[in-house]
Amino acid sequence: MATTLQNNLLDFYFSSQLPDLRWQTDEEAITVSLYCPDGSVGHILELTLTAVGGYVDLMEVRDAVERKMRYLNKSQIFLQVQWKVPSARIYNISGGCNVYYCTQNIVGSCSAWIEAHFLTTIDSKPLPGNNETEFLSFVNLSTVAIKPIVSATCRLSTGAVRVVTLDDYCAAIDANTPLIQRISWNIDDLHAAAVEAEPTVEEVLAVAISVGGRTMTYYKPAIPANAAFVFKNCFGVLETAWLNCVTTTKTKDGRKMAQVARRATLYDIDVTVTHEVETAPLPLKVASWLSQLVTSPEAWIAGKPILVTDGETSISDDAAVMNTVKFTWQRDDARDDISIAAADVDIFVKPPFSHQFD
Repeated sequence: MATTLQNNLLDFYFSSQLPDLRWQTDEEAITVSLYCPDGSVGHILELTLTAVGGYVDLMEVRDAVERKMRYLNKSQIFLQVQWKVPSARIYNISGGCNVYYCTQNIVGSCSAWIEAHFLTTIDSKPLPGNNETEFLSFVNLSTVAIKPIVSATCRLSTGAVRVVTLDDYCAAIDANTPLIQRISWNIDDLHAAAVEAEPTVEEVLAVAISVGGRTMTYYKPAIPANAAFVFKNCFGVLETAWLNCVTTTKTKDGRKMAQVARRATLYDIDVTVTHEVETAPLPLKVASWLSQLVTSPEAWIAGKPILVTDGETSISDDAAVMNTVKFTWQRDDARDDISIAAADVDIFVKPPFSHQFD
């Protein structure tokens, strides 16, 4: 009896869907390998396993694959399953499958989900702030090239509201591209494109971006955001959260004191600056999505990396309850940034300055 892989592997998987693997064999042991032909990845693992009752099992495949993908900063890989007798030089190889990083359990077919969704768990977000850039990632498994459709709901100078379609704002996406694609767009650029298409546009109120069967909408929030956090979401791709929040900055000074020559001396001075964030009340869907920011291994603010050191999301499904998200972050650099405004030297020459004081 030859050694045979018992799993019928699909062409596409989210990493969270990868099954444990089983081989049937008459050998005492076999060497198994999870391998990526991409030279930047190579072997994910290679083990010699002893057969028990004619079977060899490789458990926790998804954990091993996700660890490697995180380490190599990969959101998508092509995975092959290999096996051989330990004394052999050549592996038997499965056909292989495309694996997309995902730390959450996605119900249903990976390929069907990918064709219907962007790589995010939310379908509606606030509009980006001024001169801010938004990222939308997806995979095009269609057999034909597709072109993103961008439409902006705008208020005109007449007071009327009109939907302006921006046909040439995004380039077409090639057909059948298993690699992750990303659309980047800037709210100021999009506003300029809307004005070019309709000169009477004064303000962009909402934006809808569609690619194939996927649609993401952006709306003007009732309260403008005052902070933007870029983070890697559960799919390992960049996403931005624009938040209206209150931030409290705390400085903790840890130091030790010793007596040297009968004088008190400080040493091991360690200053830690942390920023505690509490969001304004949020709908259930947005609060649930923000838990990915709180648990993300990588995040940025103003283009600089930060560490989310602590977080709390208490989410209620009561429609009458608005949820809030709390988390603490600090910069990866121990020295915090300080912004010092330039002095206004004209204050002494402009009215109503007077040298007379009460």
